[in-house]
Amino acid sequence: MDDLPEVPRVHVLASGRGWHFEADVEMPAHGDPPFLCFHPPCRDPDQDPKAELELSVRGSTPGSFAVVLDLGGHGIRRQGCAESPTGCVLENLPVTAAAEVRVSGRDCIAKPARVVLNPGRNYLVVDCERLKEIAGIVRAEPSEDLIAPRIAVRCAPDSLVHGFQAFSFSLDCPANLAAIEYRHVSDRTWRPAPIRSSSDGTRGLVEIQSL
Repeated sequence: MDDLPEVPRVHVLASGRGWHFEADVEMPAHGDPPFLCFHPPCRDPDQDPKAELELSVRGSTPGSFAVVLDLGGHGIRRQGCAESPTGCVLENLPVTAAAEVRVSGRDCIAKPARVVLNPGRNYLVVDCERLKEIAGIVRAEPSEDLIAPRIAVRCAPDSLVHGFQAFSFSLDCPANLAAIEYRHVSDRTWRPAPIRSSSDGTRGLVEIQSL
């Protein structure tokens, strides 16, 4: 049944030879409702229904962007998308209520968004925040062997973690961010590192003191 009204539920009635069936069916905001059997036994529905996600990004410069879709127990899906008026469609996805979407473009990054993937086409619109290109310097105590420290950095607690072993690094973070966070591999405590920003706000410098 196509072109149903946008209502929270519909009442279904069906009659056959010697039987009558009625049920209230909840209509999800996106996707299809569960399979409905009028009069058992019914032909088995698709045992592995698939979902699609149509994704639109606001605030990015026209061009391509990257999508990381964390599907919980179904793994992680990565896909590049070319922005267009109709958005980007991710196909052949598992049906799950525990999906997280991360979007990043050439000059912007979006906050992680949770989405429920129902069977059929689902829709999501995310806002992409402008990025600041951050250069990082790791200062260490003088040492004869000059071994670079192992450090993890992130823009914010809900951002991806980047690990490295070096005396310098680069990181792209939201333009309005005042500090990033870092920790040493041997220490589980995250510490703030203030950002010294350029006058136009597109670049920043961070200094981290190694233990």
